[in-house]
Amino acid sequence: MVPKLVCFDMDGVIFKENYFWNKVHEAYGTLELGLQLNKKYLYTDYHALVHEVMKLWKGKTVQPIFDIVANSEYNPGVRETIKEIKQRGVMTAIISNGSWLLAKRAKQELGISHIFANEIHHHDGLLDGTFTATVDMNGKGVIVARLCEALGITPADVAAVGDDDNDIVMMELVGKSIAFNTRSEKLKNSCDIVVEGNDLRKILPYLF
Repeated sequence: MVPKLVCFDMDGVIFKENYFWNKVHEAYGTLELGLQLNKKYLYTDYHALVHEVMKLWKGKTVQPIFDIVANSEYNPGVRETIKEIKQRGVMTAIISNGSWLLAKRAKQELGISHIFANEIHHHDGLLDGTFTATVDMNGKGVIVARLCEALGITPADVAAVGDDDNDIVMMELVGKSIAFNTRSEKLKNSCDIVVEGNDLRKILPYLF
């Protein structure tokens, strides 16, 4: 099956960093509290997690986030892989719980067709305590289904590439699922294909 659309997780797949928001916590000196909140809420109540984190970050300068976005490194082979997929006439999407700003950068630099990610808001250079959670921890499957409907294709026409447990709902829906550079046995067991290492070019033989 040659896909009509390839959906990518972003953190750890397109970019090397596994969890963008932990880098932000590090920059703001809130990592210890952030890890505690992740443990409590990440997979059970994402909106509660967002609410608590926004209380920690409200009023802080947005510049560290801009710096993290600018300095984030692509995984090896990302540019070549996206270029090859596009040359085949196949659409691409990023579906991520990570930063919309980082997804926007990938869209602009790589030519990703569609991006779905989460946006932290700021005003006059300061975080204003609000956040648009487009993709919650269990929401990737819903987004894939809606995107397919909008594009006039079916989930069977889609390949998905991810590295974390929150990608499983997406993997269970699509026609071809690829676990990429993951330590999650649960994800590996949920996918058709397992790719070891962080060179994204390794997925190409399984797509075409």
